Amino acid sequence: MDNGVNIRAGRADGDLLDGLVTLAAVFLTFLAFDDITTDNATSFRFEYAALVACAGWAIALTVRLARRGRSMLAVACMGLLLALLWGQQKIGPGTKASWQPEYVAATAAFLGFVVVGLYLLATGTRPPRAPAR
Repeated sequence: MDNGVNIRAGRADGDLLDGLVTLAAVFLTFLAFDDITTDNATSFRFEYAALVACAGWAIALTVRLARRGRSMLAVACMGLLLALLWGQQKIGPGTKASWQPEYVAATAAFLGFVVVGLYLLATGTRPPRAPAR
């Protein structure tokens, strides 16, 4: 079998898994932020631990994409993570939706990761291309 097909098939498998994990991390992030903003608890250790784990996945995803030669997507993921880290400073107990730059940045980054996850799912489910002859 041609190496080009093997590389594409391996990338597709990686994209599918990365897309699934990314969407799971987005869902977990949403749940954590929702709990932080709507709960009256005095400690959010579990929620912040979940956010740290999701940020760890974003870093791992960036590295995985870069190693597969998808540098533009890797840079986009790192930019989304940085925007989310900057924006989360204004998101805490009682936070309501607003047009504050930090809130907008965090929301846009969150949606950006949804797009990345869906894109990876889409590229991961495409059949491998036949080698050029």
